[in-house]
Amino acid sequence: MWEIEEIRFLIAERKSRNIEYHQMLKKNQFWLSVAECLNRRFNTFYTSNQCKGKFQQLVKEYNLMRLYRAGNEDQSTLLGQLFFKEFHSLFWLRPRKNDYKHELIYRAITTNDNHTFLNRILNHLPNHLPLMMQAWAN
Repeated sequence: MWEIEEIRFLIAERKSRNIEYHQMLKKNQFWLSVAECLNRRFNTFYTSNQCKGKFQQLVKEYNLMRLYRAGNEDQSTLLGQLFFKEFHSLFWLRPRKNDYKHELIYRAITTNDNHTFLNRILNHLPNHLPLMMQAWAN
């Protein structure tokens, strides 16, 4: 049985690592990483499949709640009600190309390991931006 704080952590992990998720070829590695973090934090024993399944259920609950609010569904769901605001941004969808650049720059500026992260993203930016960011990083 999933606790509310575990679900919030699952959502936060998936939300904060959206670009990483969409760039990975093997999504199971992503869910394995999420399960390991979740289990360490809460002293639980969730598997990668359970984490993936719970997240997919949350997306389904959000979609049902959205239909309910639009008047196209007869009943709402508890999880849909609890997490509707968090899912309303549709954060789990694949970002558009420009969103990648924006999020990469934001994460580069806010991460503790600026140099490593900056080096990873320099190849994804227009030609003039890497020079500006390299100057900023040094």
